Amino acid sequence: MWLGSEFNDGAARFSPDKRFVAYVSDSTGEPEVWIRPFPGPGAPVRVSQGGGAREPTWSSDGSELYFQAGPRMMAVQVLRTNPTVQLSTQRELFSGGFMAYQPMVPRTYDVLPDGRFVMVQLEGNIESRREIAVVLNWTEELKRLVPTK
Repeated sequence: MWLGSEFNDGAARFSPDKRFVAYVSDSTGEPEVWIRPFPGPGAPVRVSQGGGAREPTWSSDGSELYFQAGPRMMAVQVLRTNPTVQLSTQRELFSGGFMAYQPMVPRTYDVLPDGRFVMVQLEGNIESRREIAVVLNWTEELKRLVPTK
């Protein structure tokens, strides 16, 4: 990881203006989301509270930071970044119905520019599902199903 610390740091995501980076670190003993100026200087600011926080993602304008905390999708508002980062209290946006953080899955959600979430949805027991459907030439199939003039 770019920090070079003795902790497990990862899942780094740059703010839209590239002045800050949000990341996950277990420096407190539990995974938490942090923000720090990039490339520096500046101390990290803890975003999440309570452990288990994963997958930080910025809103398109950098005014909010989203992250998962188990089955809950959380958010904080970025209130100020100059001279130091100030954040609102974390709040729950919604809970359940989507795939929570999985160590072997690179990302389980993203946020569109208009603020809508795109998420991997759960259907049944994730542990019992071991199949992947690969669709080749999907654009041709789409043209067949939705013809255009």
